[in-house]
Amino acid sequence: MLIASYLQPFLISNNKKSPFHPFSVLDTVTLGALHTKQTVLARICDVLDIDYDSKLAHSAAYDSDVTAQVFCKIINEFDHDISSYTHNQIIIKIP
Repeated sequence: MLIASYLQPFLISNNKKSPFHPFSVLDTVTLGALHTKQTVLARICDVLDIDYDSKLAHSAAYDSDVTAQVFCKIINEFDHDISSYTHNQIIIKIP
């Protein structure tokens, strides 16, 4: 899970403002599942074309780096202009 506050030290040290509300919590696994229809980090990386080394997996440093790459790729691919959507396009369909 990636919490928006996780980004705060980087943003502050680079004189950037966070685009997220201070109380935002963004779960990267959920974002990954919605974006790729996969729930396993290795499979999410495969779909997103992010290198994943199973020999390095499950160490805190490696997993956090790969998770950050997943988060950034999904956010950067997201269509940020939500104002152009109608309410009919934002409906979440449950099978």
